[in-house]
Amino acid sequence: MNSLNYLSPFFETVFFKKSTYTWEDVETYRRTINTIGLVWGMQRNYNSRFSLDFESGIGYRFGKITSQSSSGQISTRTGGAMTLIININLGIWLNKRQ
Repeated sequence: MNSLNYLSPFFETVFFKKSTYTWEDVETYRRTINTIGLVWGMQRNYNSRFSLDFESGIGYRFGKITSQSSSGQISTRTGGAMTLIININLGIWLNKRQ
């Protein structure tokens, strides 16, 4: 039940599927996108059991990119770019009041 401001390392991994359609069949690729960075945040907890957490910062997003050329050739390469990180979390405390 603390309220504070903080500076923290940030790491996030997102998994998703991407389908590529060809004349013969459908190919499904699983991708992993990683983000690493540094964020400044503030967390506030209120007597009404409401919780607010906001963080923002800068990071680097990277992952493997699978593409298909017009001739049907499939290639995979690693790519990345700088990104802005912004997260807002709202919550309600379920524990007993102290």
